[in-house]
Amino acid sequence: MNVHTLVGKIGLGDLGVNAVKLIATGEVQMVVNTPSGSSARSDGAEIRRACVTHAVACVTTLSAGFAAAKGIADTREKGWRVRSLQSLHE
Repeated sequence: MNVHTLVGKIGLGDLGVNAVKLIATGEVQMVVNTPSGSSARSDGAEIRRACVTHAVACVTTLSAGFAAAKGIADTREKGWRVRSLQSLHE
């Protein structure tokens, strides 16, 4: 899946899209929020709050974002497979 819109954090109006408002509209299905800069803590808190309020998945590292994307792709390709933890170590 390709990225359709690059969204800046709350204080970055130069991209023209406010992350919290975009989450609230229902256009966002998953957020990868990687903190950087001086306003990262307050912006991140608002973004995470919006994700919780609107039931949007949110991860805070690139490695977690890649793992989630890989899991989503695998599920789309192979469907759901449920196994017990014990069966993984038999």
